[in-house]
Amino acid sequence: MKRLPPFGRQITQARQGNLPGYWGTSPDGRHPSLWCVVGSRAWDAARAAWNPPQPRSPRLVTACPPGEDPADMDWQCLAGADPVLLVRAGDVDGDQVHGLVVAMLTAGVGRILDMGTGNRYMSREADHAA
Repeated sequence: MKRLPPFGRQITQARQGNLPGYWGTSPDGRHPSLWCVVGSRAWDAARAAWNPPQPRSPRLVTACPPGEDPADMDWQCLAGADPVLLVRAGDVDGDQVHGLVVAMLTAGVGRILDMGTGNRYMSREADHAA
């Protein structure tokens, strides 16, 4: 069994409860904004997003740990709330980004938007539904 990415458990729990308190989520709580940070500063960026200075709301963010293979993690915590916003923090390994995108699409994420490059990635299922 694959392990959840950092903060994956918190995202799963939040999606089962009160979502309107999170940044970028629709007022009715049906459409959360989910983020994934990748790069050498992914941990720092994800921690900061979960613990912003007041009065800002926390973000639903997970991190792809630097130097780890994204295929070894269960990214299903991000599925069903498209698009997932991919954020680069620090030095970014292009192979890790590629592996992360493939792993997220394989886990059921339909669309990914890379905030650093503007690239958009879609699963075949999302492409047919669009």
